[in-house]
Amino acid sequence: SPKLQAAGVFLRSSGATADADAFILASRSLLRLGQQLTAERRAELLRLAAGELSPQARQWLLEIHYLLDRQSLPLLPPAVVSALQLQLQNPPSPAGLRLFAALCVPGRDIQAPELAAWRQEALAAPLASDPEARLWLCRAMRAFTALSGGKEDGSWRHPLTVQLLESQKHDGSWGDGSLQFLHTALALQTLQHCLASIE
Repeated sequence: SPKLQAAGVFLRSSGATADADAFILASRSLLRLGQQLTAERRAELLRLAAGELSPQARQWLLEIHYLLDRQSLPLLPPAVVSALQLQLQNPPSPAGLRLFAALCVPGRDIQAPELAAWRQEALAAPLASDPEARLWLCRAMRAFTALSGGKEDGSWRHPLTVQLLESQKHDGSWGDGSLQFLHTALALQTLQHCLASIE
């Protein structure tokens, strides 16, 4: 598929100097498309886990670990997993990301008080100028709805969809200048989550 080809080309052409966020995201994409990571790529991910990462890169790295753990091929030592989870539970991570990261933890009780607090914080946060926060909110709310057995009413979808469509430019893109491509990609993913049915 085009997604698989793009992720594969990136990983084959990149090395230790590659942008950490892009490398981790491409690795996650490969796994979600049913591919396996080479020993060299696993080693690079382990190296990156020990360094400074953006909040979203930490979450993507944990998602890689969870995907591999299901195959009995865990990537990260338990201490590193715990450290990444703890880092994501505190600012500057957006509330939506904190909620999504917590929901991804195996065995997490979705009735926990902190999850309810992060949910309310995420829904109340101003998101018009932060496309990444919008995307994490959508991922978190879809996960929350799925894990709660569909008890969520989905009222979060409408205002986000309206906000996205109102901010779309006449040429179909979002954002300006050098951030236009990134913001458009994030907006399209967010819109997909807003319109998708719960799996």
